[in-house]
Amino acid sequence: MSTDHTERLPGPFAMRVEADEGEVTVVVAGQLDLSSTPRLDQLLNDLAVDGAPDVSLDLTQVTFCDVQGVRALLKATETMRARGRRLVLRHTPASLRRLIGLLGLDSRLLLDDEPHDTEAAG
Repeated sequence: MSTDHTERLPGPFAMRVEADEGEVTVVVAGQLDLSSTPRLDQLLNDLAVDGAPDVSLDLTQVTFCDVQGVRALLKATETMRARGRRLVLRHTPASLRRLIGLLGLDSRLLLDDEPHDTEAAG
């Protein structure tokens, strides 16, 4: 699995799945909004249904996230939890952390302890 979080993915929104020894990481890049959340929803639902272990979302390269993006993260978290697994948000931009807090969802989403400084909320 790649550990280089600085690699840029192409396009306004992109995802890459990395699997290594039972660990699944989805690297998300670009804008997580109304136009891109259906793709993320589908991928995370497929991983949950296919029996993937806990899934980490690497949000290092997310440049913008609106309420629709947060809704997608919450839906995926609940789907994984219902199947006895976890969705962990990693390298979450500080602005996205603030948005999650303002929406009162910080207790419902599992964020790691490494905030990323890129502004990503709108």
